[in-house]
Amino acid sequence: MAIFVDLEEEPSQAPAVRFPNVIQHEIYRDINQLRITPNIEQEQPKPKARSPSPTVPQDTQASLEELYSALNSEPEVQLPAAIRAFACYPVVIAIASHIDLNTLDSLSRSCRYIHDSLFQFHNALMRSTLHCNREELRAQGALDHETGPYGFKTNYCARDMVSECRRCGCVVCRNCVIKPPATPALKGRHRRLCLDCTKAPLTSLFVPPMDEKLANREIVNHAMCTCQDEGVWLCKSCGQGNNSADSLYHRLWSWRLQYGEIIGGLGTGIGDGDRGVICGRESRCIGAKEREYEIDCDAEDRRTPSPTISGSGSGSGSGSSSPQLGLSHAITTLDSASAQLQLQVPTARKEPGYSRHQIEGIGGQLRTKLVRMVRVGASVPEWSDERSSRAILAKEIKGETRSWCGWCCRPIPGEKDRAAFGVGQK
Repeated sequence: MAIFVDLEEEPSQAPAVRFPNVIQHEIYRDINQLRITPNIEQEQPKPKARSPSPTVPQDTQASLEELYSALNSEPEVQLPAAIRAFACYPVVIAIASHIDLNTLDSLSRSCRYIHDSLFQFHNALMRSTLHCNREELRAQGALDHETGPYGFKTNYCARDMVSECRRCGCVVCRNCVIKPPATPALKGRHRRLCLDCTKAPLTSLFVPPMDEKLANREIVNHAMCTCQDEGVWLCKSCGQGNNSADSLYHRLWSWRLQYGEIIGGLGTGIGDGDRGVICGRESRCIGAKEREYEIDCDAEDRRTPSPTISGSGSGSGSGSSSPQLGLSHAITTLDSASAQLQLQVPTARKEPGYSRHQIEGIGGQLRTKLVRMVRVGASVPEWSDERSSRAILAKEIKGETRSWCGWCCRPIPGEKDRAAFGVGQK
């Protein structure tokens, strides 16, 4: 194919039908600007007058293909090593394994060189992005009874919005997260911290803790609670009990603000010492101490399987899987025999001892209590203005003091924390 250009045409006409919106003198003007190299030694170059109709050299007989190739040519620039690394296949595959499709698309739009480098590995990158942990279960049909975050059933996992759960860290997609809560429900996620956790550096409350000197604005903003600004991203196992936990926590505070007046002031001091509302961090509290915790053994034994049954079951399973036995009915026989033996002979596990205390219950029945040592958080303070105004966690909701998020288990900064690290989250 040949394209003929008449250089004697009027400037107002198009040079060819293929490029109807391009004027010839504009093409030559752009080429002349590319050929002009700035003088580095000259400190203040004189401005060059721009003529409205630049002259076209008569000895130039170039086609439009060559003209546009000259326009698209760019001077070679020494790129940083971080950008040139995207041309390496192992590097881009390792990066793609930690991001989803949306982040990969944004990365390809950041630079032309990165786009060209990623485009040559297009098929491999599409397969290497983040996958939801429940994708295999959905493919096997084990989660067909579950519904998506908006109430409808989903038989597949998404690939465009995949991220880690803000609480447990497992990778979930947008179809496997909880439904976004309403805006008024965000106030119920606040938990009050004890004095030790409030006065401690904010970086010591991160998971894992971080040195305050090494923290910057981006790291601090990622490690803090982002449920209000960036949305709630929790898996179903972590977020299914948030509403009940918030209601229980607020009912506890409502009772604390009223019990002194209901019983005529007799209950004053009940919340002092180790009998108050514990810190929002619970066992991870800085001022946590080990305390005795009593559990009803009858209820605990019903929940926990007996070690004799589990041990006999594991032994029968290992024996039946061996080539010497190889009989399918041996498993059923051994399981039934171990179950009968468990019902007839009481084990030492259920006998009273150091950790199991036998007490007399209602009606003269003997019951046992299991005593365990657990870490319990320190008691949180109770302010006098809350009792008078009947406002529960008012300072934490307004963002005046530091609090703890009961949903994602991350700290919520106060006014001093936001001023120290320059973050604007409340």
